[in-house]
Amino acid sequence: MATMICPVCKKQIPAESDFCSGCGTRIIKQAYIYNQPEPNTERSCCGFAIAGFLLSIMAFGFFGFYASIPVLTVILSILGIIFNAIGMSKRRRLYGLAIAGFVLSLLALLTSPLAFVYSCITNI
Repeated sequence: MATMICPVCKKQIPAESDFCSGCGTRIIKQAYIYNQPEPNTERSCCGFAIAGFLLSIMAFGFFGFYASIPVLTVILSILGIIFNAIGMSKRRRLYGLAIAGFVLSLLALLTSPLAFVYSCITNI
């Protein structure tokens, strides 16, 4: 239900009323202020922060040094960096998680050459 504020006594009253129930002032329809909740048009970036952190964990933990396919480490690291950057684009409640995922993704990307060397040595 939409409400409005009386211009005289500032009491909230239903938008359909012609008189203020607090002070009795006649309400002119153009003079009142609607007090309606604004629709939330912002998109949340929390999902990107969580997904980016999970990609970072997968890239660094599961595929980091023990990768049989080092290219997978690079792909997951790059995806983790992208998702965490989107998660950090707006300061939300999971901003710290996005930073942690970003750092883990960078570490995984930097250690991926070591994973490649390790897989070459163990496959010989």
